[in-house]
Amino acid sequence: MLPSETSHVRPELRAGVDLPWQEVFGTTNRSEVEGYCRAANLQFEWRSNGRLRTHRVAPAILLHPYKGTELWFNHAHLFHVSNLEPTLKESLLREFGEEDLPEILTMATARGSKMP
Repeated sequence: MLPSETSHVRPELRAGVDLPWQEVFGTTNRSEVEGYCRAANLQFEWRSNGRLRTHRVAPAILLHPYKGTELWFNHAHLFHVSNLEPTLKESLLREFGEEDLPEILTMATARGSKMP
């Protein structure tokens, strides 16, 4: 059985690690980013050095708009930190810590909770 919702946490958008928030949102205007986040039901937090962290809980399963079939979209199982080679995982955790890993490694599922 698939989870009914998925939680997507995007740690700080950092140049050189992730795409900078200015590139992700196509603007350098924080007010525009905040407006987009509110409209998209995305929680946001401005961090030190101008970095941005966003969080959203959203359905993991939707109905296809034409076929009516259930669709599950999430690739967390492919890129999650728990799926990395042990030496790479240890190196990334040493460099960033669990809370600040690059976005692609921290996607979470299972009713809005973090993946183990």
